[in-house]
Amino acid sequence: TEFVRPMVFEALTGRPVGTSLWEAGRALDHIRLGREPDLMVVAPATARLIARAAQGLADDLLTSLLLARRAPLLLCPAMNDVMYAHPETQKNLAVLVERGVHVLGPVTGALAHGEGEGPGRMVEPEEIVAHALRLLRSGAPFAGRRVLVTAGPTREAIDPVRVITNRSTGRMGYALARVAWERG
Repeated sequence: TEFVRPMVFEALTGRPVGTSLWEAGRALDHIRLGREPDLMVVAPATARLIARAAQGLADDLLTSLLLARRAPLLLCPAMNDVMYAHPETQKNLAVLVERGVHVLGPVTGALAHGEGEGPGRMVEPEEIVAHALRLLRSGAPFAGRRVLVTAGPTREAIDPVRVITNRSTGRMGYALARVAWERG
């Protein structure tokens, strides 16, 4: 709420934005809101939030929602690379994964203040959306199946020197593989 004010989200969505467990008239919102979604996504998920979630703390609206949820949870870690590599952070992530939480990222890339060289950067929003859609389609026709898609040009040898080929880029194969992945 320090970077982007709740009013921005309220204006964009046309829905109220909760920020506290203690707002007047909203005493049980964390229970109701925890039951409504088909999927919960936390992006970015800080080291602090990951630790609190792993310990089952419910000391604010977000962590209370995480405990009251019935839907799958997708966490997208984002922090300094040293913080991400710390054994406690890794242990907390392992606990959450063991409980069925889906973790996406982090990736290697530029971090705040230009420091850090290892994983810590949050994955791009487009990738988060793709993974969220995949989780929402978990009962899709391809769920649990393995699909092999070949992509690119075909080369058939005429003799040891000559071939017959085509100019395929592989884009169609990549698109098919992406759709199969999104459908489970």
